Amino acid sequence: MEIATRTGLINSFTSITMLLVFIFLLFLSLASVAQDNITSNESIKDGETLVSARRTFRLGFFSPGNSMNRFLGVWYVNELSAHKEVIWVANREIPLKDRSGFLNFTQQGVLLLLNGNNERIWSSNKTTNVESPVMQLLDSGNLVVKDGKDNNFILWQSFEYPCDTFLPGMMIGWSSQTGVDRYLISWKSADDPGPGQFSFGIDRRGFPQLVVKNGTLKHYRLGSWNGKSFTGTPDLPTNQSFKYEFILNKTHVDYSYEIPKSVLWLTRLIVSQSGFVERFIRADQTNVWTRIYGAPRDLCDNYSVCGAHTICKMVDQSHNCTCLEGFVPKSLTDWSKGCARRSALNCTHDIFQNFTGLKLPDTFLSWYDTSMSLVECKDMCQKNCSCTAYANSNITGEGSGCILWFGDLVDMREFSTGGQDLYIRMPPPLKTGICQYSFHDSQAGYFFHSFSVFFFFLEWGSCMSLNVFQTSCPHSLILFTNKIELLSVFIVGFQIKLRQTQILVRRSLWESYSVPQSLLECLW
Repeated sequence: MEIATRTGLINSFTSITMLLVFIFLLFLSLASVAQDNITSNESIKDGETLVSARRTFRLGFFSPGNSMNRFLGVWYVNELSAHKEVIWVANREIPLKDRSGFLNFTQQGVLLLLNGNNERIWSSNKTTNVESPVMQLLDSGNLVVKDGKDNNFILWQSFEYPCDTFLPGMMIGWSSQTGVDRYLISWKSADDPGPGQFSFGIDRRGFPQLVVKNGTLKHYRLGSWNGKSFTGTPDLPTNQSFKYEFILNKTHVDYSYEIPKSVLWLTRLIVSQSGFVERFIRADQTNVWTRIYGAPRDLCDNYSVCGAHTICKMVDQSHNCTCLEGFVPKSLTDWSKGCARRSALNCTHDIFQNFTGLKLPDTFLSWYDTSMSLVECKDMCQKNCSCTAYANSNITGEGSGCILWFGDLVDMREFSTGGQDLYIRMPPPLKTGICQYSFHDSQAGYFFHSFSVFFFFLEWGSCMSLNVFQTSCPHSLILFTNKIELLSVFIVGFQIKLRQTQILVRRSLWESYSVPQSLLECLW
C-alpha cells in the first residue's frame, strides 16, 4: 500500500514537472515569435529580438566568438545550439562596448543604433518619408523598412548592404540608378565581424566576371557567365533547386539566385576569412549545415599561378604548367613569368587555333558584344592586329555573343569535364619541307667534300711556290691525305653524335613543353 502511494506521488510529481517545463518552453516560444516587425517610435533593446514569420531568422544583439563586444545582426534560428550563423551585421565596423545599446525606429522611418549615452553608432540611410513606416524581418533574411500602407514600397533593405553572406533573393552587382556596387566582404576573424581582407563581387572592366580579391589583388577568379555557369566553375551546383540569373545591360550588372519555396532546406554562400567561397545547405528540420561547394579547389584555381599564355592542369594532386602551342617558357624555374611566342605574328595571314575545355582567360582587357555570331567575332578579331583571342560569350544552344581579348592571356586552366572553346591567334604555319636553318647529313657531307678539295689545292699551291715539288710535295700531300682521312672519321662521328643529341633535345622539348613537331624539325 505504501509502495503504491509513493509510486503515485512520484508519477504525479513527474507529470507536474513536465507540465511546468512545457509551459516554460511555450512561454519562451510565444515571447520570441510575438512579432516580426515594429512601427515608428518603437525600439529593440539588447536582449530583445524579432523573429521572422516562419521562424527562419532572428534579429537581435550578439557577441561573436570569444568577444565581449556587442553587435546588432540577423542570424538563423537554431534552437539546439548557442552558435549563431550570422548573415548580416549592422555595426560591423563600430562595436558596442556593453549591453546598453538599443535600436530605435524613428517616425521618419530611419533605423538608429544608439549606445547607453544616446550616441549614434550606426544608422540606415533612408531618404523618402512616408506616413506609416514599418520595419520588418522577412523570411528571406532581409531586414526592410517599408510603407505600412503599401508592402511593395521598400524604403530601405539590408540586402542592399551585404556582409559576408549571399542568400537567395539577394543581388551582387551594380546599378546605374543607385550607383551602388554590392559585394561581399569577409569577417576579420571569428571574433570580429569587421571588414576583412577578402571580397567577392563582379569586376565590370571588360566582360563582367566574378572575382575574389585579397585586398586589391585578384585571389581567385570564378570567371564570366556563359549562360550555363561561370567559366571558372563548371561544377557549380546546377540542379533544378537552384535558379541562377545574370543580368547584363546598360543599367545593371547583377548576379542572383533563387530556390523554390517548396524546397525543405536552406542555403547560403559565404566568403570566409581565409578567402574561400563556400556554399552550404541545411535541411529545414535539422540544425546541421553541409558544405556542397568550395573554391579555390586546388592550386590551379589560384589566380595566374602559371603566368601568361600557359594552361594549368592538376596531375596527381599537383599543378602542372604548360605553354600554349607556339609559345616557349620565359623561365624554366619560375612559371609565374609565363610564356612568350616562339614566332612573331604576321597579322594579315594569322590563323586561329581552337583550344577546348578551358577556363577562359581574365576578361579585364576584353571587349564584348552579346549580339554577334562566332563568325562575325572571328572576322572582327582577324581585322584587329591587337586582338589575341576570341570566344562566344554565351554557349547555350549553338552559341552566341562575342568576347575579344587584347594583350596577354592570363589565368587559364584545363578541365577534365566542362570548360569552353577559345580561339587563339597564331602565326601562319610554316611551309612543308622548308626549314631555313636546317642542318642535315647531306649538307654536312657537301660541306666536308668542299673543305677537302679546297685545302688539297691549297697544299699543292704551297709546294709549287717553294719549288720543292720534286722532293717534298709528294710526301706533304700524302701526309695531308692521311689528315683528311682522320678528319673524315671525326666528322662522321660528330654527325652521329649530333643526330643523337638532336633526337634527345627534340624529345625533351616535345614532352616537357609540347613544342609542335613542325617547329622541332627546324631546330637543325
